[in-house]
Amino acid sequence: MRPNRNSLIEQLECRTLLSVAAPVAVGAAVSASNSAVIQSSTVGTGVTLNLVAGVPFTGMVAFHPSPVIDPPGALSASIDWGDGIVGAGKIQYGMRGGVSGYQIIGTHNYPKAATCKIVITLEIGPLPGSGMEFATQILGTINSKAIVAPRPANSSGGVTITETAGKNFTAALGTFNAIAPATGLRALINWGDGTSSVGVLKAAGIVGIDVIKFSVSGTHNYATKGTYPIHILVTKPGPQANPIGTIVATIDSTAIVQQKISLAGTIKGTYTTPLALPDVGKTYAFSGSGTAGALGSVSATGKVKLPGFVASGHATGTLTLSNSQGSVTLALTGPLEPGFGASPATLSYTVTSATGAYFDNIASGTITVTLSKTGAKTFKFVMT
Repeated sequence: MRPNRNSLIEQLECRTLLSVAAPVAVGAAVSASNSAVIQSSTVGTGVTLNLVAGVPFTGMVAFHPSPVIDPPGALSASIDWGDGIVGAGKIQYGMRGGVSGYQIIGTHNYPKAATCKIVITLEIGPLPGSGMEFATQILGTINSKAIVAPRPANSSGGVTITETAGKNFTAALGTFNAIAPATGLRALINWGDGTSSVGVLKAAGIVGIDVIKFSVSGTHNYATKGTYPIHILVTKPGPQANPIGTIVATIDSTAIVQQKISLAGTIKGTYTTPLALPDVGKTYAFSGSGTAGALGSVSATGKVKLPGFVASGHATGTLTLSNSQGSVTLALTGPLEPGFGASPATLSYTVTSATGAYFDNIASGTITVTLSKTGAKTFKFVMT
């Protein structure tokens, strides 16, 4: 005999549940051995969100009270954001007003100002692998609301920063203007990689009558290379019912995050020294192949020009390392030496551009140069 449905649900809510099941669409088909999907009453508590058009939001959109204190393996939620977009919600344990239960977390970005009704549908089904047979049940719907304000006119002053993956940095991220006395201001930085932090505000001067210009800086560490949109929301205290506060300005900046790589290896080949005017420094043209750290096997071409008719100077040049996946071009600089000096024994290098798989990669180091003294004009570069 099939067990009573309510008894089975009680068993599910009283046991330790360990994983979040994949959402089940409302009205989805069930097997012939299960009864039809059942609609039950509204459950839980909705919230009112005060958002800004074009600014991404991630947070709680509803709360479902429950005595269970572990992630709900049989619960799932879908969120209708009221603007034609429906997505899955994340369910996590939390508290609200001293009551334990589950927070339904959602991520969305409203493109324009509006007031939208958000409908959260909460469902429960059998635990995967439990062997229980009962239909996925809609526990109920929870209604929330989003009040989406337009972006303020004071939404400028963004910048582009260039950083290195895996390295902590503190950078200036943009500016905005605020009417004096401009007290109680707060800047929340959304870094574009799913994390956020509070920024540091500093008055940067007076602009016009009773208007103060502020700069915003922040500290962060990007784990991987890429281009990240940074959104900054500047607020001041507002009505108590508005958890965000009164919006003063928004700033849109960009972080270009590069990956530092190693080019350690050895390049060998031949060189030529084209004839030049007597008062012009000698030029060495290199062509060869070898290995270069993260690039592996590469071909190499480049030129180095020595200082000519000057009291002292630096040898300068370029070296391009390439393979089927892309290339990197290095700027080369020799130590200070007298004019018409000998070819330098060492060169410093930095990446000035990269293509293909090596785009946004950076590197720097030293090349030890060995040139043949007799016979064929050959060279050896040892890169560190």
